[in-house]
Amino acid sequence: MAQQLQTSFIALAQSKDELEKRVEWRTEALKSSEIKYRTLVEASNCIILRRDHIGTIKLINEYGLDFFGFVPEDEVIGKNIV
Repeated sequence: MAQQLQTSFIALAQSKDELEKRVEWRTEALKSSEIKYRTLVEASNCIILRRDHIGTIKLINEYGLDFFGFVPEDEVIGKNIV
């Protein structure tokens, strides 16, 4: 019985370590992906605008701000475009 418990605890510890490594790796991958996405959006010479299902602006890139004549991003974020 004691041997079974010890074996189970070892297996649980190994699983925990493996899961922590996976979470760390995926967190780093997500950060890298977010940086690439942000760079692409900000460097684009096209209007990139994201809105929610009711038309509220959630994101607009620098090109879009310049195109529409908005100075600060805060001037348009949260506004409804419908």
